[in-house]
Amino acid sequence: MQLGRYEVQRPLGSGGMSEALLARAPSGRLVVLKRPRNYDPELTARLRDEGRLGAKLYHPNLVETLESFEHEGLPVLALGFAEGPTIDALRKQRPLPPAAVARIGCQIAEALGCIHGAIGDDGRPLAAVHRDVSPRNIIVTPTGDSVLIDLGIARFDELRGAQTETGMVLGTLRYMAPELIDGERASPASDFYSLGCVLIEAATGETCFSGPPSEVAAAIVAKGPLAGAAASGIEQRLKDLLARMCARDPKARFIEAHELSRALRELEGALGGGQAVLARCVADAAASAAVAADNPFAAAASVPKAVTGISAPMAASDTVPLPPAPPPPVNLTPPYQRSNAPSAFGPPPLGAAIELAVEPRVSRPHVPAATYDAPVDHRPTFRKESTVVATALKSLAVLALLIGAWAWWRYREDEDTRRRAQAIEQRLQAEARTLQEALKETAQPCERRGDAYWVYTDDKGTDVVVESVQQVPKRLRAAARCVMPTH
Repeated sequence: MQLGRYEVQRPLGSGGMSEALLARAPSGRLVVLKRPRNYDPELTARLRDEGRLGAKLYHPNLVETLESFEHEGLPVLALGFAEGPTIDALRKQRPLPPAAVARIGCQIAEALGCIHGAIGDDGRPLAAVHRDVSPRNIIVTPTGDSVLIDLGIARFDELRGAQTETGMVLGTLRYMAPELIDGERASPASDFYSLGCVLIEAATGETCFSGPPSEVAAAIVAKGPLAGAAASGIEQRLKDLLARMCARDPKARFIEAHELSRALRELEGALGGGQAVLARCVADAAASAAVAADNPFAAAASVPKAVTGISAPMAASDTVPLPPAPPPPVNLTPPYQRSNAPSAFGPPPLGAAIELAVEPRVSRPHVPAATYDAPVDHRPTFRKESTVVATALKSLAVLALLIGAWAWWRYREDEDTRRRAQAIEQRLQAEARTLQEALKETAQPCERRGDAYWVYTDDKGTDVVVESVQQVPKRLRAAARCVMPTH
């Protein structure tokens, strides 16, 4: 079966109104095609908007949107193919170790930062939020890396800020922030709350809330996700971070995604690193699923959500009518000033956009998973304080070295000049002493005993006799001598 320029291989899974197909691009790359089952105006608009938002984003921990096109009047979205179990499938096997939970949180926080920092075509922020961070929308690859999928209900002001029906909040109820239940608008803080709930379930292996929708909503507002007995077994440093992520007041949570990812990355390092642990958990889950199904390919088949990017149909407890949302607050901040600085959260460069139109992402060089641990690779805009301090110290060290070298060179030059001046001064003093001795021996007046004469040699070599030294030219007095003839 041919769908556009893609050759469909097999179906992967389906949600409430969409289906996903595994297909192969002309270049040989495997992709996932997401399309609606039937024509529905709202679903069609959301799928097109998902493609528009996904085309502006690229992050190794975020599902890659390759392109969108029309087929038989229905929009089709081509997504990157990622294989592995969801967090929901992993936690049902066993609770994940604290280091693995910290790694998942760090990588998903970076992906959320990419979404929150999306820039529109006019250079202004889109104010995008995911709104559906849940265990079914996070997959873990065999290399131990996490990928956030499904931008189907993400909200961003440029395209469909007012498309959500009044009185309804989209998303999974068990992972909704309390302010959304109170009728407020979704924000980055609400995404961080949802991620905190996901990490709590990954660490405990149990759901944070259960029961009818009314009881779940009441428990979210009154108790919080850490009120369960299972949460008491969470490692204390991880529990402190989760408590801040799931604070009742949005202002008490982390402000920006890079701040949250930095805290989780430091915790992962303190716990000994989580990539190898997480990869081992994925391998164990795949082996368990394969043994249970007696099929070596059952591990991939048992988690179609991991490769489709499509949410499963929501249960009755996942959606609850809520009071109308209040009008958005008036923004009194100064007009937005576009920055020319590069940003990992912004749209891809022009070359990437051209590549997307021809053969999306095919020629993109592969980045090893090990390099994803470096935050600078994904967030050059938000530089680490440690990097800034290290750079400043290196610059100061180089400057001090240059100043020291210049001062030593000047000292040596001055020392050589002083030695030469002293030598010249000593030579002049010696010549002065020699001249004084000569004058003392030849030009000093002698005692007069009878007739005395001064004799000197003129320019012609002739001896000239005079009666007084005052008659000798000054330039010849050094060679004049006093003569006292005998009688």
